[in-house]
Amino acid sequence: MPIQMLLNQIQGKAVVFTGHSLGGAIAALVALHYLCISSLSSSCSPSPVLCVTFGSPLLGNEALSRAILRERWGGNFCNVVSQHDVVPRLLFCPLDAVPV
Repeated sequence: MPIQMLLNQIQGKAVVFTGHSLGGAIAALVALHYLCISSLSSSCSPSPVLCVTFGSPLLGNEALSRAILRERWGGNFCNVVSQHDVVPRLLFCPLDAVPV
């Protein structure tokens, strides 16, 4: 199992996931997956994890937000957004406002 080998290699080391725009959303998903896997693995202690995204679109829904809060993973994520960047706000605008 490749993920278990990776977990064994980085045991006790800090892990940082990062990405920009859509890559930020992917980085957040991978970080969540890593947090899930590492919390289920009894063979290793959880490594410090940080996910920093830049201009990432919204990810998930209210259920995902509640799950992250329940697991106390909110502090593992930092989302940097520019005031004029449209990507993080894209899902807030009405569909007819987006040119096709």
